Amino acid sequence: CQNNKCAPKHGTTDWICLDFVKRFSLIIVGLYKVFYSENMPEEVATTSATPAISKEAEGKKKNLPWIEKYRPQRFEEIVGNEETVARLGIFASQGNAPNIIIAGPPGVGKTTTILCLARILLGPNFREAVLELNASNERGIDVVRSKIKMFAQQKVTLPRGRHKIVILDEADSMTEGAQQALRRTMEIYSNTTRFALACNTSEKIIEPIQSRCAMLRFSKLSDAQVLAKVVEVCQHEILSYDEDGLEAIVFTAQGDMRQALNNLQSTANGFGHISGANVFKVCDEPHPLLVQDMLQHCVKGDIHKAYKIMSKLWGLGYAAEDIIGNIFRVCRRMDMNEKLKLYFIREIGETHMKIVDGLNSLLQMSGKLYIGNYKGQRCLVKERFEKKYRHPALDRQLTRQRIKAEQKAFQRCAAAGLSTPALYGVDLEGRKIFMEFLDQSKTAKEFVDEHTIVGSRTSESRPLKKLAEEVGRMVGVLHRNNLVHGDLTTSNMLLDPVEKAATDGDDNEWPYRLVTIDFGLSHFSDNVENKGVDLYVLERAILSAHSQLPELFGMILEAYRAHNTNRCEETIAKYEEVRARGRKRTMVG
Repeated sequence: CQNNKCAPKHGTTDWICLDFVKRFSLIIVGLYKVFYSENMPEEVATTSATPAISKEAEGKKKNLPWIEKYRPQRFEEIVGNEETVARLGIFASQGNAPNIIIAGPPGVGKTTTILCLARILLGPNFREAVLELNASNERGIDVVRSKIKMFAQQKVTLPRGRHKIVILDEADSMTEGAQQALRRTMEIYSNTTRFALACNTSEKIIEPIQSRCAMLRFSKLSDAQVLAKVVEVCQHEILSYDEDGLEAIVFTAQGDMRQALNNLQSTANGFGHISGANVFKVCDEPHPLLVQDMLQHCVKGDIHKAYKIMSKLWGLGYAAEDIIGNIFRVCRRMDMNEKLKLYFIREIGETHMKIVDGLNSLLQMSGKLYIGNYKGQRCLVKERFEKKYRHPALDRQLTRQRIKAEQKAFQRCAAAGLSTPALYGVDLEGRKIFMEFLDQSKTAKEFVDEHTIVGSRTSESRPLKKLAEEVGRMVGVLHRNNLVHGDLTTSNMLLDPVEKAATDGDDNEWPYRLVTIDFGLSHFSDNVENKGVDLYVLERAILSAHSQLPELFGMILEAYRAHNTNRCEETIAKYEEVRARGRKRTMVG
């Protein structure tokens, strides 16, 4: 405008500069539009910026791992543990959530649930008001002193009644020192910050932290819940799949949704089609059909075919823990007699314990006891496997000698009035002993564990006192007849239920017969040192398995004195000597 009336009376130079900037900006915008329309493809030129951004976001989402792509964003989308999630929903509706600990197995949605709660409570302030840490990677005290403390001190403007949230995943991996520091931080910043901990085992969280938190427990997801989610993802991703493939995904997941989605995505990317064979190629774990065949051979008593499958799995390089884990899962699903299944599961559990303790050889995996059939009678079969490290002739000779010695031990016990499983037959060529299967029995170890009360004395428990008397009587009678067991432990003694008459009085409290088993290391000897070693082995076994009952062996020894009339005091004196030698070796190292 050239009219002086349009210009301000003061600051004319400023007005001219402002006008110049406006005109120059319009020129630049016009040139940009012309250049853009002439040089860009038609379909791109006609597309607005918003769809371009959405396409880019869609591409990023397409490349996400499926565990992130399908991670629930709201409580309603979380699979399983509905009651626990509902409790968190109440916290969210009230707006003032306490410190919480969510404990449960992996892949059930613990961290996801906490994130959903944080989104509801914090809304648009979620990013600046949430600190998420994985305690398995950042588990030391420095993390608490630096990251967590600095975040707690940081000021964030939040609605009234809302707090910042610190999320600690795998909190049970934190060191005790870090947990103690965290406890103090929770106290100091309780007015501004809430803590949400996710862990697998709450027992590893120190008591002071547990007492400051609301404890919530998540259970493992059912197969049906995992299957429903897997089918939903398959349909959304337009995947080709069959029923065997879905079953394989569910089987390998073991109630872990994260594992299920990872296995599904890996199989889809690797093969395109979700089939059982493809899933097990990706997961690389023992095929359940092979394991099922092995268990069926065990039920039929065909130990050689079962051992052949076990040897094959071992030769393929599978870890002992993977094999025994699959055996358990397959056995649990198999259609078989309920009592037999429970027996199998007990044996599988004991083998798993040995593997965890480091005994993970093929011998431990294969075992040597199985249910069989002897002339139409269901029985327990004990087989001595061939030892490949021995010369075949020597191995055959030693095996025959030990089977015969074990057979004689059964006969000597029967003559002495001691209870053992009934001996049905012996197959020297097949390396087998056929004996009674006591499916209703429990081990003496299980009995002691059931009746152990922490802080109480053994003498105050009538069942344990009676057990000590029976064990002492049994060992005393064995040694009186010059039979050395060689492996006296509470796991090699069974309590078999017997029916008692109502007139038996106090004996009704002991409705069992003590059955001695596993004479594989037994031998005949009148040498007091051999018998003393037998007693020492029993003492060490009791102190190891039942350390809370140190006086149990003394009660057994008292009953032993009453029933062994064959050089009893000499044997006990020798036991004391052996015990002293053993203690000296322990002290020397």
